[in-house]
Amino acid sequence: MKAVSRDGNYLLNIGSKGDGTVQDRTCAILDVFSVRMKIYSKSIYGTTRSPYVAEPGWASLKIKEDNLYAHVFT
Repeated sequence: MKAVSRDGNYLLNIGSKGDGTVQDRTCAILDVFSVRMKIYSKSIYGTTRSPYVAEPGWASLKIKEDNLYAHVFT
């Protein structure tokens, strides 16, 4: 989330085994990630950095059109 609030990209780097398959643990993590993206995608895709010079330590801020999104972590 912080990458988006600073106009960056978040890349997922997963490694496959030699035969091209992915470990079960990695698949489980990606499944959880997929569920979260379905819930929060509106506040991530198409957003840009925070309009403020400084962000609060408790959240990550993003803007999209006329909406300000805050992802609160604490």
